[in-house]
Amino acid sequence: MSTPLSDTLPTLRAPHPYNRPVSTRLIYPALYAAITFLLVRVINDIPIGSNYLNHSLWFIAIELLCTLFASYLCFYITAWWVTVVERHSVPTLLEYSCPALFAAFVAASITALSHWLEGSPLGFTILYPPILIGAMTEIWIYLWLKYSMMQRKYHDEQLRSERIRNKQLLTELRLLQSQFHPHFLFNMLNTIYFTIDETNEEARADVEHLSNLLRRQLYPTDGKVPLSSEISVLHSYIHLSSKRMAERAGITVDIPSSESPAVNTGQLIYPHLLLPLVENAFKHAGGDYSISISLTVSGGWLQLTTSNSVSSSRPSTPSSPHGIGLYNLSQRLALIYPQSHFTLHTGLSDGNTYQSELRIRLA
Repeated sequence: MSTPLSDTLPTLRAPHPYNRPVSTRLIYPALYAAITFLLVRVINDIPIGSNYLNHSLWFIAIELLCTLFASYLCFYITAWWVTVVERHSVPTLLEYSCPALFAAFVAASITALSHWLEGSPLGFTILYPPILIGAMTEIWIYLWLKYSMMQRKYHDEQLRSERIRNKQLLTELRLLQSQFHPHFLFNMLNTIYFTIDETNEEARADVEHLSNLLRRQLYPTDGKVPLSSEISVLHSYIHLSSKRMAERAGITVDIPSSESPAVNTGQLIYPHLLLPLVENAFKHAGGDYSISISLTVSGGWLQLTTSNSVSSSRPSTPSSPHGIGLYNLSQRLALIYPQSHFTLHTGLSDGNTYQSELRIRLA
């Protein structure tokens, strides 16, 4: 079985809200415990003129230690609940009632335990202050942790956007460095095209496909481009590469036309994501030189599958040391698409066939 290349790359994910420095993880729950305990004492003891220190040391120790332990437990469970709400669609009432009810249950349990061990009477007037305070402070902790996660997600999104912009600038710089008077090249291609006899349709078609490829390389596009444009580039590359390998390769291509209704519907895709897989199929074909390329668009998903035979004496994973290559392709995918919007699988499907499969959710 092949392994998605995207799984081998570092990706930007929203951090768990409890993933904080050790000092912070130790201090915040302790403060939470202190605030909760003091609020309970103020609400419970002052109105009735009760002196909490009149209780036994055993009673006080049980409440203090249990409150401290419960605060760490609630803090971590609340942080976990924040991630659950962030990943799944949770109704608002359930989102806030779950942590509040859990904290209320813990507060009631601690109060009941301490009074039972001391043999003190337990009534509703004694239970409701810790239950109310526990639920309120738990909601406050939940809101704070949720806000912290949203801040980190916003920071990560800004960092992700900056990395995308930097990578685009680097790509444009490399393209600029490789340019050699593009207008001159296109003018020469245009001149060559019209010097070819009109009856020589094959030569004219070759010039058109070459011009199409050069235009895409020399004039990069910011953002997404029409899917039909990317498929047109694929057809041009396959046309020229097939002619170069026609005598020794068995090539099977199943890609809809760029004018096909299936792809000419205004759907968009980021550029330079499809061609690297097709390039690798041609570059690294060996053995009996069989190449198969298939592209389908269905249900808002694009799937490109390429396979090529490899030499039995060198069944290694193809890679491109220069240019985009499979590694850079997987990096770009991880940057510009969320993990749930693409999959990339590459590897040997059997001893002599290397296969790549890319699925992208189209917008």
